Amino acid sequence: MKYLILECHTSYAVALDEQGRYIKVANLNYELGQLVDEVVPMREPAGKVQLLARRLATVAVAAACMLILFFGLIQPNYIVSGSIRLTINPEVLLSVSSSGRVLDIEPLNDDGATLIEGYSYRGKHSTLVTDELILRAMDMNFLIDGGAIKLTISDGTDFQALVEQLDELLLNNNITLIIIPEGAADPGQSPSSTPQGTPAPQATPGVGVSPTPQEGRTLISAQEAGAIALAATHADDVRLVSCELDGDEYIVVIYANGNEYEYEIDAYTGAILDCD
Repeated sequence: MKYLILECHTSYAVALDEQGRYIKVANLNYELGQLVDEVVPMREPAGKVQLLARRLATVAVAAACMLILFFGLIQPNYIVSGSIRLTINPEVLLSVSSSGRVLDIEPLNDDGATLIEGYSYRGKHSTLVTDELILRAMDMNFLIDGGAIKLTISDGTDFQALVEQLDELLLNNNITLIIIPEGAADPGQSPSSTPQGTPAPQATPGVGVSPTPQEGRTLISAQEAGAIALAATHADDVRLVSCELDGDEYIVVIYANGNEYEYEIDAYTGAILDCD
């Protein structure tokens, strides 16, 4: 193997071998740029090698700890991964982490600023914050019995946990919950403008409301979907619990005489596709 002398020092030289490796070798009166066939590699003292190994191990452990800290604590709890937009008449935007912790609340209108004034969300889960904000809205008369709430939820947010947390509150106060995935067209008017249980015009179970032509397809409103499900449920005590837009369907949940019914309703024609 050939070696090219790149550096010359009093007691050692640095050579480049044919494989592109730099080697510290004994300086046998070499000259800079000399090409030689053999060299005498020099070894680092054992103490220096061990010290270097310990330093590298320390750095590796520190790096591993930082990764664990970031992915195990910082990322799931302190980095925004989703949002919940709460609309009653007050409208606020909750920024949440992947673990559900609320990191910030931003008012989106004047009533929203009034709603969150003096409220502390620090260290609280989004389900608790949503529950407490709804209670505050009720105390401030923004939300009354028979009213409605709209939640616009980004991908990755656990809306099922929200529904379960709000279930008793919604039932006890006869409040309708409308859930809309972020980016979906807002189907209809503000939910608070139509009282819960108010039938939509010409809402007939199984037939639905004919959409207004707009490039062939237009969503019916969440209120219309809820009214269709209500009209199809023959019971004395009927309550609309939630109405969620899921792709081309509304998922409507109704409580009737102690039982829970889940309807799948075509979001364009209003036809009832399934009832469980």
